[in-house]
Amino acid sequence: MEQASLQKKKLDLQNAFIITLRANWVNDPTIIKHIFVNYFEFHFCGPAIMSREVIRNCPRDLDIPHISQDDILCLNQPLMTKEVKDGVFQIVALKASGIDGKTGLFYEIFWVTILFPSLGCLAQ
Repeated sequence: MEQASLQKKKLDLQNAFIITLRANWVNDPTIIKHIFVNYFEFHFCGPAIMSREVIRNCPRDLDIPHISQDDILCLNQPLMTKEVKDGVFQIVALKASGIDGKTGLFYEIFWVTILFPSLGCLAQ
C-alpha cells in the first residue's frame, strides 16, 4: 500500500506543471527544481539587503503569539511534584506514551517508585 502511494506521488510530480514569470509552462522536473532552488536562494541566501526586503514585505498583521512576562516567570520556576504527577496521570490508561511501551496505567500504579528518580533527573 505504501509503495503504491509513493508511486502515485512520483507520477504526480512527473506531471507537475508550473508557470514561470514569463508565462511559460514548464513540466520538466529538472527545470522545475532549478526554478524553486533559484527562488529560495535569491530570497534567503542572498545579501543581507535582500533578506531585509523580504522581511519588510511580509504582512504586518500576522497573529503571532507572544508570551507575557508573567508567563515567562512561571515557566522559569522549578518543576513541582504535582505538575509532574498531573502530567503523568493525564496519559490515557491503556496508551503507550513512548518507545518503552509502558502504558499510562503502568505509570499510575508505580507512581511512587518512579517519582524520586524522575525528580532527580528533572532537577539536573
